[in-house]
Amino acid sequence: MKSKNLFVVIFMVALLFSCQDDYEKANEEIKGIWKLESVQYEDTTGAVKVVSDMDIILIFTNDQSNISTDDSGIQIIGSDTTYFEYNASDYSCCFYFDETKYVRNSLTEFISKCYDFNKIDKKTIEFYSNSDVDFVNNEKWFNISYLYTKKWKSSLS
Repeated sequence: MKSKNLFVVIFMVALLFSCQDDYEKANEEIKGIWKLESVQYEDTTGAVKVVSDMDIILIFTNDQSNISTDDSGIQIIGSDTTYFEYNASDYSCCFYFDETKYVRNSLTEFISKCYDFNKIDKKTIEFYSNSDVDFVNNEKWFNISYLYTKKWKSSLS
């Protein structure tokens, strides 16, 4: 009976460490500089739209040594820079924006958004969601897909 309990304990410890390795791997694979190639979504009328002329870059840095702490990144839209923290798994990526880090004289505003995540290959990733908001045009989008390509490994990584 004791050997059976020992086997169960060893199995559970091995399972815990294997999950941790998958989490570390997902976060390592996303590190680098990614350019938004296109956004596909449905508008409120159900029409499918594709936008491919957006000037958006995501930089996922490698500044945390502990996997339980969120890594940080930079979103560049045109000439605007936004800092965020994130964590990624094999199937999702959550972004946490703290607007007080880059907007002066404003009330504290914390924005978080999680997306389903698909690694198409080593240089192509897709974030997708059932709905999102285009804050520039104040429009709600549905069934959104953000397609990014990796431009290079970040010197910040």
